[in-house]
Amino acid sequence: MNPNLRTPLLASAALVAALLALSPAPAHAHPLSPIHLRIVEHDLHLELTLTHDADTVPPRLTPPPHCRIEPLAPSLSPTTHVARARWHCPLAGPLVAGAGPDTPPLVVEIVGRGDSHGTSRVAVLDARHPVLDLGAPEDDALTTFASWLFIGAAHLAFGLDHLFLVIGLVLLIGLNRRLVFALTAFTLGHSLSLALGVHGLVALPGPLVESAVALTLVALALELASPRPDAPGGPRPPLIARLPWLTGVALGLVHGLGFAGALAELTLPDAHAALALVAFNLGLELAQLAVVLACALVLALTRPRPLTMRRTSALAGWIIGIAGAAWLIERVTMT
Repeated sequence: MNPNLRTPLLASAALVAALLALSPAPAHAHPLSPIHLRIVEHDLHLELTLTHDADTVPPRLTPPPHCRIEPLAPSLSPTTHVARARWHCPLAGPLVAGAGPDTPPLVVEIVGRGDSHGTSRVAVLDARHPVLDLGAPEDDALTTFASWLFIGAAHLAFGLDHLFLVIGLVLLIGLNRRLVFALTAFTLGHSLSLALGVHGLVALPGPLVESAVALTLVALALELASPRPDAPGGPRPPLIARLPWLTGVALGLVHGLGFAGALAELTLPDAHAALALVAFNLGLELAQLAVVLACALVLALTRPRPLTMRRTSALAGWIIGIAGAAWLIERVTMT
């Protein structure tokens, strides 16, 4: 192997290994979308509607004991599956969601009798909290907050496109104050577009948004692979490095819409939507910080020289660019 390439290759491999080590399950090209379960109480039965992405395997639901299940006709589309059923039993006892560590969270919405125009309860079930007492008078707010915190962290940790974005910004801008500006602006933009999408103020087709997310990776890759200024009078710094806050806001607005569509479909009540948004964004910020700290640790251990750092960035640009272009083609064909 060319000795000039050995160090950047080792540094890139170490960065990728560090990022993958942060994920408790295999990463996907896009973030996990929650699964929605709506339970409506009637006089003699419960009516269930389970909505999830077509490429997502939902958890296995176990009703309370002595509950007779009556399956109803499902509704299938290329992007969304809706399963329906009647459970002939009262609204009481444990509901168990059999989910693995990589199964998306299950958002359970319970509408009691006489409350057809509102939501009496909202809870989140996952592999850590798979059981819900249907007869409980109210939710455990702390548990629900922790679940949405995990969803926010998983949004970054399980999505390769978002991981590539953060690591690309670290390599392009460097570990300095401008990176803090860029990541903070990214979170603010992400929060704004997520809030607008959840409340129905901005609604764009999912494939279009996902294509725009992939396009941002291609733009970032072009900046990483472009020549860097070595001396005064050389090439100007990349646009992303010159305007980190503006770049962060723009990227955050696009990436926030990627999750807003799925969250908006849950039609959560206003009080729970506010809790979900706060916890989700906090989880995203914590996961972002963990990725930056992992990159900083790897760079501190390898101590790459300026020339090695430029080669590492260029190599990362090729990797991110190829992946982003592949996802762009895949997502454009979904439209």
